Amino acid sequence: MNILALGICVGLFGYIGYLLKQQMGLTSSVKLKSFLVLFTFVHFSISLVFASYLDSFSNINDPKDFFTMATDSNSWLPLIGLGHDFIAFLIYPLVKAGVGIEVLFLIFSTISYVAFFKYFKLIGVKTLEKTSVLYLLFYLIPTIHVWTAFLGKEPLLMWLMVVLLEIIKNKKSYTLGVLVLGFIFLIRPHVCLVLIFVLFILKLGDPKISKKYKIKIIIAFTILIVAGAILFMKFFLGIESLNVESISNYVQEFKNQTTNKGGSAISIEDTNLGTRILYLLWMPLPYLYKIKTSLQALVALENIYYVGIMLCIGFVCVKNKLKMTIEKEVQFALMAAVALMLLFASYLYNLGLGNRMKIMFLPYFFYAWIQMNKRLFDKTKGYEKR
Repeated sequence: MNILALGICVGLFGYIGYLLKQQMGLTSSVKLKSFLVLFTFVHFSISLVFASYLDSFSNINDPKDFFTMATDSNSWLPLIGLGHDFIAFLIYPLVKAGVGIEVLFLIFSTISYVAFFKYFKLIGVKTLEKTSVLYLLFYLIPTIHVWTAFLGKEPLLMWLMVVLLEIIKNKKSYTLGVLVLGFIFLIRPHVCLVLIFVLFILKLGDPKISKKYKIKIIIAFTILIVAGAILFMKFFLGIESLNVESISNYVQEFKNQTTNKGGSAISIEDTNLGTRILYLLWMPLPYLYKIKTSLQALVALENIYYVGIMLCIGFVCVKNKLKMTIEKEVQFALMAAVALMLLFASYLYNLGLGNRMKIMFLPYFFYAWIQMNKRLFDKTKGYEKR
């Protein structure tokens, strides 16, 4: 470890300690303080184990791919691109300066850690204090941290999606929102296009906006989606000729390539969207799916929690006939979670991939539900206002 890497580690450890102390200073709740400490421990412990035993995870190649791409490149600019290329572009200066992959794990896990704390701030300290442990358990689920505490796209996406939520909630700069969406597009273009679609629907449904302005929004949205779709297909999917035949051939080739891919493959040809949604949300489950590895066993236990939590949420909604006016950012979080779930289910071909995809929509879903549940508690129990 060189001096730069050592300095980065010392600086990040100090910053992590500062953030934790600052967050704990905002509450007198022993439950919430314990949760924050445990969250920090789980997050960075998993990152450390992941980085230390990276070679043991034969099915997870992204961190090594990014590091190798940056190491092998003789110049920075050729790495500019979408998806994998963009992550390699970001880490290139650090890799060339001698920063190892373990330190990069720490950097990316710190980015997602900051994102989670920003996310908790958006929920609100008073709300978190009164949030059931049942819901807080979601943030301690091991695979949530596996996918946010490593060298990959998800830590950056987590941070950007939380910032986008913050912009919507606090009605911050429109320009900043466009910039955030631009960075999301560079990492996962299809996720960005879905988020733009959700924002478009919300704008059209806003009664305060005139019909004339809504027409302008429709025109701008159409241009954005068409341009984004072209860039996505050409530079992310690698479709050279953008015509019906080429796109159809790509879809068929994708189906062929993903057949029996990985140890927990899902046939796109033999399943429908509804089935794949169930696989995405709740599989594998004990007795319903053959558990082959210890990692699948861990995920199966997590999925028991997800089934239980969805049943609880459904019961609360039915019991209270949940009808309420919710804030704009809560509407956005809920709609985005559903839209992203549908997107990922549309091409889900592997349970491992599905487990990874959850980090891109479940935090939004839990944010929306915790806020809605708090509003319900306000209404029925006389919740003390902040």
